Amino acid sequence: MTKLWFTFIIAICLISCAFAQSPTIVWSNTYGGYDSEYCTAVFQAPDGGYVLLGGTKSYRPVGLWMVKTDSTGYGLWSKTLGKGRCNDAIEVPEGYIIGGGYTPDDFFHYCAITIDSEGKRTNGFGCEFRNHQHSSCTAIALAKDGDLILTGSLRLEDSEKYPNAEMAWIAKDNPKVASKGGKPDKSITLNGADKSCVSVFPVESGGRGRVCHVFGTSKRWVDRSEERIRKEQGLGEMRNKPPEPRHDFWMSEFSELSQDLYQSRHKILGDPAVEEECHDVAKTADGGYLMVGTRKKLDSELPKGRVVNGRVQNPRFLDGYEILMIKVNTNGDSLWSRTFPFVGQGWKLNLFIKQLSDGNFIVGTNGNAIHEVDRDEWSTRSVLIKMDSSGEELWRFTLDPDIECKTLCEVRSGKYVIAGNKFVKKQKETDMWLAELQEQGDR
Repeated sequence: MTKLWFTFIIAICLISCAFAQSPTIVWSNTYGGYDSEYCTAVFQAPDGGYVLLGGTKSYRPVGLWMVKTDSTGYGLWSKTLGKGRCNDAIEVPEGYIIGGGYTPDDFFHYCAITIDSEGKRTNGFGCEFRNHQHSSCTAIALAKDGDLILTGSLRLEDSEKYPNAEMAWIAKDNPKVASKGGKPDKSITLNGADKSCVSVFPVESGGRGRVCHVFGTSKRWVDRSEERIRKEQGLGEMRNKPPEPRHDFWMSEFSELSQDLYQSRHKILGDPAVEEECHDVAKTADGGYLMVGTRKKLDSELPKGRVVNGRVQNPRFLDGYEILMIKVNTNGDSLWSRTFPFVGQGWKLNLFIKQLSDGNFIVGTNGNAIHEVDRDEWSTRSVLIKMDSSGEELWRFTLDPDIECKTLCEVRSGKYVIAGNKFVKKQKETDMWLAELQEQGDR
């Protein structure tokens, strides 16, 4: 009897600890006008307030937008920063650098813009990448020598065999001397029309000339000839289909020699038999990296179809994907990998990952399908998952169905601000959205 009581008390304590860590929203605010706005990045300002960077269609000129709030999310002021789209942003001593693209004509060019804490543009440049008409910057970082590292992709307009194919590129330049319309000081394109970049990190130590580690998705073009398949199955002939892309995680190291960049290491990660797509990467305390993305399940792994609105749904519709995490060292060697269940439409899933001061991580997901039992309906939700350094889940928090969480900033241990978009006007438009998330018991 005593043993049973002891087991019961231990179980209650464990449940209480888990509940004490589960978060709650303290406050939330939206920012926007008559049209749509979006948020890409959020930073804590020196005065305790917050800076949101993204874009606007409500205010002129349409393009980049900056919002400043106080510590409770109350909007103090906002500024338009010129034409363009914000894909990534970093904090620097002078303020912030935005990486993205802009459209000075009928084409899309990459750009990097430096602004101070008051929203004044202090520097920036934008141009075509090696005369390619469609190029965009997807991630930026500062190298150890102070130069700006840009990664992105350019579209191959003349590729008939591989339609809508993209080629990844890396550039390195001094942001203080670059000017609008100028070309990057050093640049390189990755061989083959098969790669896109999602994250870049500077190499802070090691051999001479090492510049950065770049992560992304590598596309394998697979011949899906329906004619061949039907002939093998005795079903007659059918017109061939063009090759289709399959995806893998990849990591590359880039170094510089004299005036050139070169790829010094490249690794394909994950299971080559399964389609896997990298969404975001975080640097870990041990100097390695944690990659997060999606994994498309094999047909043999799919469950029976769910009943949705009275009909049995195709299992690929809600259960075809899962979240994949891969831990790698600085050499690109895979140390471990984990998968997490995901219910939803995989092509709508958008992931991000942030490292916390205690060594843990928070992974944000968009596109999760949640069954609303009271209404017997399915809704798409954003979900935040906190996990330790080994990938063990600590807590999971589901946001309202009209919220699309894109990023977060840790204020202190157990307290965060999360930012993204809130759907308004019957889900047709979005406002910038900011909220404070605090773990219970951490007041």
